[in-house]
Amino acid sequence: MESKKILTGIVAVLSLLVLVIGSLYIHSLVSGAKTRITVKSFTPKGEKVSPWDDFTFTFSEPIVDNSLINTELPDRAVQFTPTVKGGARWIARDTIRFYLESPLAPSASYTVELAPKLKQSSLGFVITGDRKFTFATDPFHVQNRRLEFKYTKTHAKVVGNITFNYPVNIADLRANLSIQLQENVEIPYTLQPQNGIAREIKLETEEIPRLLGNQNLKVQIEKGFKCVGGKIGLKEANVKSMTLTGRGTLGVTYANVQEYSGRPRIVLRFSSRIPIDTVQPYIHVKPELETQIIARDRDIEIHGDFKRSSKYEVTVQEGLSAPDGSVLKKPYSVNLIIPNVQPQIRFVGNGFFLTRNQNMNLGLASINVRKVNVHIEKVFGNNLVYASKMRNWSSWTENLGKPIHSSALTIDSKLNEEVRTPIDLGQYLDDKRVGIFRVSVRDSNNNNYWVRATQWVMLTDLGIIAKRAGDELWVWVNSLSNLKPVSQVTVKLISDNNQTLLSGKTNWEGFIKFTSVAQKTEGFTPFMLTVEKADDLSFLQLNRHQLSTGDFNISGSAYLAAGYEAFLYTSRGVYRPGEKVVLAAIVRGRKNITPPSLPVNIQILAPDGRVVNEFKQNTDRRGGCEITISLPAYAQTGSYIAK
Repeated sequence: MESKKILTGIVAVLSLLVLVIGSLYIHSLVSGAKTRITVKSFTPKGEKVSPWDDFTFTFSEPIVDNSLINTELPDRAVQFTPTVKGGARWIARDTIRFYLESPLAPSASYTVELAPKLKQSSLGFVITGDRKFTFATDPFHVQNRRLEFKYTKTHAKVVGNITFNYPVNIADLRANLSIQLQENVEIPYTLQPQNGIAREIKLETEEIPRLLGNQNLKVQIEKGFKCVGGKIGLKEANVKSMTLTGRGTLGVTYANVQEYSGRPRIVLRFSSRIPIDTVQPYIHVKPELETQIIARDRDIEIHGDFKRSSKYEVTVQEGLSAPDGSVLKKPYSVNLIIPNVQPQIRFVGNGFFLTRNQNMNLGLASINVRKVNVHIEKVFGNNLVYASKMRNWSSWTENLGKPIHSSALTIDSKLNEEVRTPIDLGQYLDDKRVGIFRVSVRDSNNNNYWVRATQWVMLTDLGIIAKRAGDELWVWVNSLSNLKPVSQVTVKLISDNNQTLLSGKTNWEGFIKFTSVAQKTEGFTPFMLTVEKADDLSFLQLNRHQLSTGDFNISGSAYLAAGYEAFLYTSRGVYRPGEKVVLAAIVRGRKNITPPSLPVNIQILAPDGRVVNEFKQNTDRRGGCEITISLPAYAQTGSYIAK
């Protein structure tokens, strides 16, 4: 009996264990199916990430519900090493985007890591697979060196510019820059600016004596030299070797393709001044084309219908001599490729306001750009004065509102041709579609991160007309969609230091009048009118939107003191030979009184001033008369006058 009880107890315990293990197994299967989340993609990546690129994580499946879209993630959800200022938010159920608040450090390597658990998800999950990603900003390098010799008969010196892709400290550059003649003679030099921070630096050496023979000169920036804030320096020394021609020797010190008004030209620079009539027979271009050669001191410009992406060989024959007696002792030849047009982006037009209920397209003009990143930021209304006055609607203005959209836009690019692409703001905004927005567009190619454009846009249905009348300010507010007056609109006059000087509401006619303006604004500079009703906002920047009346006769005609005045008009302004012109006349006296019937004489003058028709009639009881003029088929074309 006792053994039977023990056996029964063992069976009960085993059954309980089976139930527990089974439930745990089933739970793990169910929950495991929900938690196997991986990062499908991370962008941007690589070694040339733009300093202002935002970062996007896309997961293998949706992991949050729609209520969390556009909400912020906890600070530690996305961690950058070194630290990066910014914030992450859900932009879709399966996508997180990290928005930068300040640029990435130049020439630096970064690591970004996602937290294994993002507690905002109502589903509960753990990210498996790669959570850590690496990227780097564009390595520090010398972007351009334009150095040449400036010659006299007996001496020469090196002048030109050195441009880096990031700003450098002038003192650090001076410590890492050396100029040597014949490998052993240090040449002193000066830099402009002399101190501080700059990206483009002017260099000029002391004068170097010219010998009978040529001398070699080397300009070197040491390996490891770093830009301001950079983490990684130059990977190798940057060296430029130059040849200082001897006395009596003519040399070409510079050859390149330059752009002028969108047209390429080839420029050769000689060590001495060359007259145009001397150089022309010595210069040959292959493939042959019709060219025009212009001499500007030591520069020779070759103009022609050069084709983009084509190679041209320019040869200067030996024997070319300069007025100072120097001679080109051997032929000079250089192959130059005419580059494609540099990538360009601009917004079409200078408009600022768009009606929120109609077409909200912005025109984007571009050349040699295939894809752009579009960023839209909604600006807070209380930042209007700062954005307009302190920043003057700068394209570099940041953090005046909140980002609401970021995406890529593909452009149907045509090589070296301008194409126009519409950007429909309506598809990126909510149903309210009101407020001021900063639309920024940048080339997606990280090598062209400097190719960008910015457009400020005011989406509103409130149109404003303001007039200063003596010591009064009159303001009208009308709907842009139907032109009807808008009542109960709050109107404010704001000073340039963001103080409210005047405030009131429009009446049923959409009108408000402010009086004693000078007294109420004393000590302040009126800067902006704002109008606001419900969630709609609009403004007039007084120094930007003021309409000059200099081109208009705003005084009007003087009031009639005595006699009568007449008015003539036709049904339209342009007629063809053979048509009929109906001409009407109206006569009025003082205070617009209709006169009794009066005789009138109407003359028609041809374009050459001849009187071609004359009509005599009496005005009717309304003070008017009407005549019909038949134009012959052979009538002289031009402007006719009726008087």
